[in-house]
Amino acid sequence: MAKTWTDNEESLRPQFDEALDARHQGNTAAAITLCYKLLDKLTSLDKRLLVGVHNELGYIYSCREDYDNAAAHFRKSTEVSPLSETASLGLFHSLFREEHVQEALLEAVRFLSLRDSGEYRSMFTAEGALRGDLSPPARALANKARQLLDAHSRRS
Repeated sequence: MAKTWTDNEESLRPQFDEALDARHQGNTAAAITLCYKLLDKLTSLDKRLLVGVHNELGYIYSCREDYDNAAAHFRKSTEVSPLSETASLGLFHSLFREEHVQEALLEAVRFLSLRDSGEYRSMFTAEGALRGDLSPPARALANKARQLLDAHSRRS
């Protein structure tokens, strides 16, 4: 069976679990501190845990309505794992919340150019969703996302 975690990740997983537990108990400050300590110990080879830690930080910052920090961590996660739907959607929603609509739509198009997504499909195909008050460039990006979703549907 192929190994899925690096030795470094294996040794650090208990600390990540501790960060998750802290967040679940409502102690987001402790969770953030633990996550940053983990980032100091992770290498570029530790892709699974890097994505997990950045997604966790993105989620915590989103819950705190600190969408700039959330977007920064979700963006790092998409850099490490371009096919991570969780990271892409987190980045999309964080950018959208900060009214960086065009940048959010660029992320959707980037992701959909790589793979299909049920969540993006729900957002872009719902009646009136992402159609209304968009600028012409944003509307063009939303239409491109729909075209990519249509192409995925035809392949299925």
